[in-house]
Amino acid sequence: MVSPAAERSPKSSRDFCLSVTVDFPDDIVPGPYDESRLNEMMALIKSMGASRVYWIYYGDIVPDSNLAGSIYDSHWATYGRQTIEALGEPLQAAVRAARKHALEIFGVLKPYYAGVSGTYPAGSPEAQSSSVSRIGGQLQNLYPFIKHHPEFRIRAKPIPHIDHLNTLPVHKIKLIKKNDAPTRIRAENIEIWTSPCNYRYVRSRCEFSFSESVEKATRQITDYYGNVMVEKDALVRVITLDGLCLDDPFFVIATNFKEGPADFRNTPLGMVEVFGPGNEKLPFVVATQNACWIKPRDFKTYGLEFDTGYGHLPCTLDLSYSPDGSRQDMYQPFQGPNNSIADPLLDRKETGGFIGIGRGRNEYLSGAPCEAYPEVRELWLGWVGKMLKAGVDGVDIRISGHSTLADDPYDFGFNEPVLKLYHDRYGESPKDDYILDNLSAIRGECFSDFIREASNIVRSGGARFHVHVHTEYFRPDPVFGQVNGFPANVYFDWKSWLKSGWLDGITLRTSWYEGAEDAIGGGANLGQMDTILQNSEVLEALSLAGEHGVPVQLNRYVGRAAGTDEYTLDIEKVFLDDRFAGLDVYEFFDLAHSDPNLETLTLVSDRYQAIRDKMKKL
Repeated sequence: MVSPAAERSPKSSRDFCLSVTVDFPDDIVPGPYDESRLNEMMALIKSMGASRVYWIYYGDIVPDSNLAGSIYDSHWATYGRQTIEALGEPLQAAVRAARKHALEIFGVLKPYYAGVSGTYPAGSPEAQSSSVSRIGGQLQNLYPFIKHHPEFRIRAKPIPHIDHLNTLPVHKIKLIKKNDAPTRIRAENIEIWTSPCNYRYVRSRCEFSFSESVEKATRQITDYYGNVMVEKDALVRVITLDGLCLDDPFFVIATNFKEGPADFRNTPLGMVEVFGPGNEKLPFVVATQNACWIKPRDFKTYGLEFDTGYGHLPCTLDLSYSPDGSRQDMYQPFQGPNNSIADPLLDRKETGGFIGIGRGRNEYLSGAPCEAYPEVRELWLGWVGKMLKAGVDGVDIRISGHSTLADDPYDFGFNEPVLKLYHDRYGESPKDDYILDNLSAIRGECFSDFIREASNIVRSGGARFHVHVHTEYFRPDPVFGQVNGFPANVYFDWKSWLKSGWLDGITLRTSWYEGAEDAIGGGANLGQMDTILQNSEVLEALSLAGEHGVPVQLNRYVGRAAGTDEYTLDIEKVFLDDRFAGLDVYEFFDLAHSDPNLETLTLVSDRYQAIRDKMKKL
C-alpha cells in the first residue's frame, strides 16, 4: 500500500538506491570467476540501475588464520579454489571491481554463521572430512574456529540422565495420525530398517505386535507455517508397534505402498513417539527425504539428515517412496523453481513414505557460535575489521543464516556464561527452570554489546554501519518457520540500536527462511508486497526508522518471492513510497550465471532486463 504522501511527492532516481546482494559461494557453483567475469558482474549490476552492492562475507581465505572461513574450499563450491586462485580474497576483488563501475559496496556479515547445519552421514566416505558431529553425521563446511572450539557453539539446555535414556532399547513406537479417520495402513505395510551409523540401512526382521486405536491427543501439534494440525484432546488414530527390541541408534519406519490415496498425515515430530522398557519415553530426532544440501536422502543407499527444522513440515507416512539411488549435491543441478536452489520448502512437494528416527538429542546447534563468549565477539569484530581493510563503504550485520537450524530451537542458548549471568542476576539455582524471556534478555545484551562495538569500529574507520531488521522474526510470537534460520532465545533489541544512534541504515528483511512463507498448496499470499506493507512489525520498523532519520532498504527475493511482472511492480511501489530509501535485489545468482569455460555471464531469465527497463522508466 503506497501512502498518500508518497504519491504526492515521489522520490527521484537520485534519491532511490537499487542494490543487489551477491552471495558469492552460490555464484561459483555453475562456473568460476576471474577479474574479467567479476567486472562483468558489476557492469550488469550498474546497467540494471543499481548503485550499491551488498557482498556477503565468509571469513579469511588463509586457512591458518584465526579468522579463516571454509566455504570456498567446500566440496560443493565447485569452482571455489579456481576462483580464489584467480581473484585472491573475493571481497577485496569485489571492492576493486565495484570502484571501476562507480558502485558502492557494503560487506555483509552473518555473525552466527560458522558452518552449515547440514551433515554427511556418519558412515559415509565424506564424513571423514569433518571432526565435529551431531546426531547422524559429521557437520559440513565448519570454520576452523568451530573445529578448534566446538564448545563455543550455542548449547542445549542440560537434561539429567539423557545418556542413560539413549542406551535403552526401543520396545514400542506409536504412530499418530492428525485425526481419527480410518487408515489403510496394516501390519503387513510396515517396514523397519536399522543402521548403527546412519548409512545404508538394512531391513530388520524383528517381530512386533500391531494395534490400532482412537485416543485423545496429549498435545497440540503445529506445523512449520503455524497451522494447527492437531488440537490437544482431539481424537486421533494411533498405530502402536509393540514388542520391539531395537538397539541400533538409527532406524526408519517405512511403508511399502506403491500407489493409491494416502491418508496417514501429520508432522514427523507430531507423528512419532518412542518408548523404552517400562513405557519410558525416549528422546529422539527425526528425518525425512529432506535435507539442507545433499538431497533427496535415500536411507537404503546413503543416509539421512536429522534435526534441521524439517520435522515441522507436514508429511504423509503412506505415500509411495521409490528412490532411484541417486542424490544431488548442494545447488546441483539447480532444480528449484525459477532456477533457484533446490529446496523442499520451495519445490512445493510434500515428502513421505518413511520417517527416520535418531536416538538422543543434539547438545549444540550445528555451526552457530554463542554471543556470550568474549572470544566469539572478538572473532566477529575481527571479521568486521577484515571487511573494513578490504575497503568497503559500509558493513551490514545479518543475523539469519544456515547454522542454527533445529527442530526445537528454544531448547538452545544455555551456555555456561549465559547461565552464570542468569544466576547472578536472578539468583536462581541450576535446578530451577529458566524463564526464557530472562534468558533472551541476557543473551540480547551480549549481542547488543557487539553491535555497539562494531558500530564504533566501522564509523571510526570512515564507513557506514547497517543492520538487518528481520521483521519475520523480531516479533513477540513467531511461528516455527519464522524462527527457522535464527538463533532462538535471543532478544535482538533493534529498537534500542536505532534510538541509541548506532545505525546509519537498516536492511528490512521480511521474508521467512528461504522465502517459504506460504504452505504447500496454499498459494503465494504472505510474500506479496501489499501484505508485507500491512504487517504491524514492518509498519513499526518503518515508523521508528523514519522518526530517527535512518534510511530503510527493503530486501526482496528476486527468484522466489514473486514472478517477474510482480517483482518489477514491487520495485515501483517501493520507489514511490517515501518510507523507503531503496530496494535490495536478493540475489545476483538469480539474475546471471558464470560457466565452466569462463566465457561471458549468461542471464538466467528475463528478470535482469525487466528490472533494468523498470528502473529506466522510473
